[in-house]
Amino acid sequence: MVYDIAFSPYSRRSESSVAACKQAQAQSRRLARRSIYLHRTRIQDLPSDILLDLYQVLSAIDRPNPHDVGWIRMTHVDTLWRRVGLDLPILWANDYGSMASHDAVQTFRTRARNIPLTVCIPERLSKQHENVLIYAISASIRDIEALSLKTYSYLWSSLVAGKTLPKLRILDLDDSKLHVGGAVDAAPSDYLEMDFPLKAPLLTHVSLRGCRLFPLFAPSLLSLTLADQRTTSARVLDVLRGTPSLEHLVLDMSIFNIYARDQVEHRAAVQLPRLRTLQILPASGPSATGTIPSMSHRLKRALVQRIITPEDTEKDVVDDSFAPVEPALPEVPQFAGTLDAQQVAALPPGPAPVVAPALPNPASAIAQPLGFQIEPPSYEFVMTHDDAVPPAAIAPVAVVPDAADAPGMGVTDAAAPPSTEPPAYSFSP
Repeated sequence: MVYDIAFSPYSRRSESSVAACKQAQAQSRRLARRSIYLHRTRIQDLPSDILLDLYQVLSAIDRPNPHDVGWIRMTHVDTLWRRVGLDLPILWANDYGSMASHDAVQTFRTRARNIPLTVCIPERLSKQHENVLIYAISASIRDIEALSLKTYSYLWSSLVAGKTLPKLRILDLDDSKLHVGGAVDAAPSDYLEMDFPLKAPLLTHVSLRGCRLFPLFAPSLLSLTLADQRTTSARVLDVLRGTPSLEHLVLDMSIFNIYARDQVEHRAAVQLPRLRTLQILPASGPSATGTIPSMSHRLKRALVQRIITPEDTEKDVVDDSFAPVEPALPEVPQFAGTLDAQQVAALPPGPAPVVAPALPNPASAIAQPLGFQIEPPSYEFVMTHDDAVPPAAIAPVAVVPDAADAPGMGVTDAAAPPSTEPPAYSFSP
């Protein structure tokens, strides 16, 4: 017998409290009956609307990547689940390029149909994945709506410069890991910046870190962030001329470090009538080491004066007195290398002499996240046109795995050219 506390002689309840308690009990009984129904329902018998919700949720929390197929495994449960998954082109478009496999790229492209593509890889790329993406993006660049990448050894900015991208809305590129700050002054001007404009009428948000800066023709651009740039403030001023609708602008002090080539004081002013916020922050990345020369602050003031904004624009500009200093090495006792054993023993306690670390050769200004040196990246795509086809050598064909490597996923003919790419899942039509 169920004991109902609502009728306990020890409880003093009003009539409304008793009614609320009875209502809660009725709801509990309904939920119990519902749970029994769900328990008896097979997973294959779930209605299509429930499957749609499952696909939406899993596609957000279990994205495909080079090591796992993510939400795509749902398309191999049964015929109904597969049909529902293949009828959702937006999911395939949102994860275009997420797997380091040419088979996967082609499958995602086909199943996305005419939906604009999104290439968003938040983690640092591997070389294999980068090679696949170079080809994948080049082949479909005019259909890409959002592009967000971090480099391994390829300058992504050179892939979009000089293009007309009618569907691009978001551009977020990080090439900063390719550069060492000591090579900036020795770099030629054609390495620091490019003269091939990006034309994107729908582009609204741009973030470029460590890129080769290029002109922008983006009449709809609302937000622009330039950080750790290898360029001049004069070039930044030229870029702003193609962004008349800009509302938010974020720069850092790295653009004022190449003052020997900077001609901002001789450039005409640019009008930004809709600008709401202007930020100039301390330098980031390799540009953050060392002190900021006084010339950089002068160029900063000259740039701010030449950006004509509304009176109510909020400006947050780093102070002229800000001068970040590179952390000092431990102090080395003077003439420590010439003292004999007795003199060294007589020294007061202190840090031991240290050997200055060997600096990398500025000529090979390519540094990777793991600290090793590689040969300079290839820039074959810098001069390519919109309809150019990338060399096949840059994107080797993926090795197709045996059936045992991808149970239930379906594989194509295993006779594929040799490649260093690990086995990757392929998808049946």
